[in-house]
Amino acid sequence: MVKPVALTIAGFDPTAGAGVLADRAVFSHFGLFSVCATAALTAQGKDGVIEIFPVPPGHLSKQLSGIESLLTPDVMKIGMLYSPENVEVVAEFLHRRQIISVLDPMILSKNGTPLVREEAIPIIKERLFPEASLITPNIPEFKRITGIIPFSTGWEEKTFEFLKQYKQLSLLLTGGHKKGDPTEFLFHQGKLHTFIGRRVSGITPHGTGCIISSAIAANLALDRTLPDAVSIAKGYLEQMLKRVIVRGKIDYLEIE
Repeated sequence: MVKPVALTIAGFDPTAGAGVLADRAVFSHFGLFSVCATAALTAQGKDGVIEIFPVPPGHLSKQLSGIESLLTPDVMKIGMLYSPENVEVVAEFLHRRQIISVLDPMILSKNGTPLVREEAIPIIKERLFPEASLITPNIPEFKRITGIIPFSTGWEEKTFEFLKQYKQLSLLLTGGHKKGDPTEFLFHQGKLHTFIGRRVSGITPHGTGCIISSAIAANLALDRTLPDAVSIAKGYLEQMLKRVIVRGKIDYLEIE
């Protein structure tokens, strides 16, 4: 059996808890062959992100052209792009390829460091949202990109109305920032699907957003429906959270 091919375009996390390294580990778990393009380099430590260096857009474009000359991805996961120029590069690539894509619209790191330049956010909405299959914002990101307060009166209807401006876009609101058991809300083809999990207390790993979005992308490449892909990805992440290992001064998700 020929393995599906996944492409991740994201940042490089030298601690391996997030970014392209984590994405590739998730793809491997689900039996996919994967390649990656790095949009930004980061320095990270015990307090989170220290510094971000965006890859020049010309170099990111050459990474993607090189990959494109070798193989055709079946699915694409998009993470931290950081600069508006790199958003434009990825938007052009996605428009040309027209493949299944999951976009994790990373705006703030766990320690509050911006993961995208402010001027890039409207470009993400204008250029990437119309091409993407799914976006996976957490609660703060959801508020920022939609202007909607989640769980307020009528927020579900407002979210569906927001999505109507994009031709094929679905939205998964991830629930890790909400108190109580984490609950994900999938807005897909006019229907709201709810996925209730169980919180694992006492741990603070980073990279959970990368993991669930990559796991969803992997399962879409395996021809699963979006609701099924979300359910499988959520179960996979919960199993990872139960096996968190403390290494030095950080809680590590053992991605396998």
